Amino acid sequence: MAQQGAQIQGQVIGQQAQPGGQQQQQQAQPPAGQQQQAPAGPPAHINVNGALKGNPPTPFDGTRNKSSGFLVAFNLFKAANRHNEAMSNPYSRVTTALTYMTGDAMEPWKEDQLNTLNARIATGVRDDDEQLWDLFEADFRQAFTNTHKARDAQRELHALEQKDNLDTFISDFKRLARDSGNPLNDIGTIELFKQGLKRGLLNAIIDSDAYDPTTQNPWDFERWSKEAIKQHGKWKEKASHNLTQRRDGLYRAFGVKKGPNGGKRTTSQGGHHMDVDAVRLTNHSEEKKAELMKNNQCFYCEIKGHRAKDCRKKLADRAKQSSGSAAPKVTAATTLTPDELSKFIQNNMGSFDEDTKISVIESLMPKDFVQGPN
Repeated sequence: MAQQGAQIQGQVIGQQAQPGGQQQQQQAQPPAGQQQQAPAGPPAHINVNGALKGNPPTPFDGTRNKSSGFLVAFNLFKAANRHNEAMSNPYSRVTTALTYMTGDAMEPWKEDQLNTLNARIATGVRDDDEQLWDLFEADFRQAFTNTHKARDAQRELHALEQKDNLDTFISDFKRLARDSGNPLNDIGTIELFKQGLKRGLLNAIIDSDAYDPTTQNPWDFERWSKEAIKQHGKWKEKASHNLTQRRDGLYRAFGVKKGPNGGKRTTSQGGHHMDVDAVRLTNHSEEKKAELMKNNQCFYCEIKGHRAKDCRKKLADRAKQSSGSAAPKVTAATTLTPDELSKFIQNNMGSFDEDTKISVIESLMPKDFVQGPN
């Protein structure tokens, strides 16, 4: 026992602080037959007192609707520097957070928090006690939490509707439900989700074989969102197919032969730099067309020096086809019913060159077929 006491006393003496603020690293020798172990210390990659790394939070000026963002940013900063004493030590962490608060509105609160922090230390709380940070964070939330956040989120949740992007709608719904305190799996929350869906999509879900309103185990939010994504995907594929069929039908109705580039032909597909927009007005063979292009001849009258759309013979012939009367002109002020427009196109089909027909076809197609009832 005497020998053991001498060893312990030697260890304590060997760890006492030395002049200059450094500690003596020497320890008592272990008993005979045992190897001496290296003194414990922080891992080599830890920078205990170095500069903080990462992106610091934007200084907080007391604006309530920015308080939540400040705490998130500071906690990320804390995690990136978890081995640095400024963040690993709760006392230092609190004082570091206070340095990221600026403005006249924050000064009294900062002073009060610093005094409270030191008072807790004076009562015997250790500076490495995590309750120092927990109490500080609780005080901050109570003082600066946006009291209108939950109410605003509730209002936005009730008004939220699905737009073009279903994924965005689901993400926004989950965020607002969380901020407003509405559990996702509550019946009321799921009803709000259903109300926000487009009518076509909701009907598709209800009509699906997977949905059973009489089941004893109603769907939770995750099941509803997954089925919505599934049915929306099926609708998009069907809409894409219907779009192709609709376009093909218009090409047949206008008597246009659809090429590999839709309908319009480019010079890389055999078009001529002077005749690309006139395109095929006659039933020339491919060999004949190549010969006309080579000789810079009009596709209509086969005379050199002009394009088919400027051909006087073509204009004269079409005037004769209309029995000597000019085709009616459609201006911005002209109002036609769908039936009148259809008759106008049918009666004047011979007056349109192929490019004009293609332009009309493309203008009749929806700009974005995804913008539909589903």
